[in-house]
Amino acid sequence: MAETINMTDVKINQDRIIIENKNLFTPFITTDEEYSMLLLHWNWLTGNWDIVHRQQGGGVVLWKTDASSAFFVWNLSPKDKVESIEFALKNRSVFFTIRQGSQIRSTNCFNNRN
Repeated sequence: MAETINMTDVKINQDRIIIENKNLFTPFITTDEEYSMLLLHWNWLTGNWDIVHRQQGGGVVLWKTDASSAFFVWNLSPKDKVESIEFALKNRSVFFTIRQGSQIRSTNCFNNRN
């Protein structure tokens, strides 16, 4: 069953980006001023967009749309003052490093589909 969300917490839809005619990346800002995103996949059987992943508070996601395609998507607040993002592929894992002034934080990318 597809996940449903309450869209009343969406203050601003920043964009809608269609990827490969069947996937939709939608970054948005919540009423709490969080930079968030939705990843959706078109379900041909129901004729609806199914939510694949919802991320509150922004960040970076490696979105594997099918067996042969993957995309990095992100929604980061300008308040975070991100200067650069570096990606590293290592043994089927993907890591990214975000540089914010003198602060550096590294983490493993969330891969939402097998």
